[in-house]
Amino acid sequence: MKKKKKKLRNHQSRHHIIPSSRGGDSGLENIAKVQSKGHQFYHALFSNQTPDEIVDYLVNTYWNGQWDHVKRAYDHRYRK
Repeated sequence: MKKKKKKLRNHQSRHHIIPSSRGGDSGLENIAKVQSKGHQFYHALFSNQTPDEIVDYLVNTYWNGQWDHVKRAYDHRYRK
């Protein structure tokens, strides 16, 4: 008899922006509500890294140290 796979429900999950294991608190400014499936993918990719560590890794590993491109995109999107 073949077992049926359980579908993962894609409900809301609380994500600590600065991981609690790294000193982040549970205040509203450090919590993001995300879909549980995306939350699992995030931790599979980035483990318990902080946002600064993730950006540093991406800039230095994938973008050849070209921080200017990232800063320009950020400024264009968030500093209008």
